[in-house]
Amino acid sequence: MKELLTLKEAASLAGRTTKTIKNYIKRGKITNFFLVEGKYGQEYRINVKDIQPLVKAAGKSSSGKGGVSSGKQDNSYDNNVLQGEDVSQKDIYDRPEYQFLLRRNDEILMDLGRCRSRVEDLERSDLQLRQELEEKNMLISMLMKKETSESKEG
Repeated sequence: MKELLTLKEAASLAGRTTKTIKNYIKRGKITNFFLVEGKYGQEYRINVKDIQPLVKAAGKSSSGKGGVSSGKQDNSYDNNVLQGEDVSQKDIYDRPEYQFLLRRNDEILMDLGRCRSRVEDLERSDLQLRQELEEKNMLISMLMKKETSESKEG
């Protein structure tokens, strides 16, 4: 089943315009989406689960703003997508969303490696500071003992 749709696919499937879909995103009616780098900048990818209620609502009304378009668009492809047809495993790996997620995963793993390295550096630094502190405390206690012994003698 195709999980992510472009803005145009989502609009076509819901029987609405791309502008309406963007407004839904801004108003929070559509929440399962993310942005990917596309040919001309950032592009929306919308989870099909947020579009399904819009498709059902569009099917109930026959005219008006929320209705199905006037027959200019053929939603048979989009309905097949909802049904999970015509989407092979190979297609998923070729999709830009999958490639984006792979790149993002690599970036996160690199960040994680840098964070772990930094934690190790901080732990080493902490150990060195603790050792220095212990040495200085020993010196202070020795000096204090020496000072108290000299004051008793004098």
